[in-house]
Amino acid sequence: DASITLWDIETGQELIRLEGHSEPIGNMVFTADGKHLISGAYDDSMILWNVETGQIIRRFQNPSGDVNVIDLSPDEKTIIAATTKNMMRMVSVMR
Repeated sequence: DASITLWDIETGQELIRLEGHSEPIGNMVFTADGKHLISGAYDDSMILWNVETGQIIRRFQNPSGDVNVIDLSPDEKTIIAATTKNMMRMVSVMR
């Protein structure tokens, strides 16, 4: 599945569905405040999402292959991604 579904763990209700990738999600990470999510997928892309609205803030195309590991730097200004081609990529996040 290429979508991300966020659930309310107390009620079991679906909160929001994020759709923007064309291939399955490899990994994702929330920002510390929980307002944003960054997903990496097997479509060679990473997406920065607004979790409350479901809007795509920014899409990053990754020429180095499918993204299977993703993380944020401690200051949350840089996305660190590892790909299926054994490449590491760092991308500046402008929020």
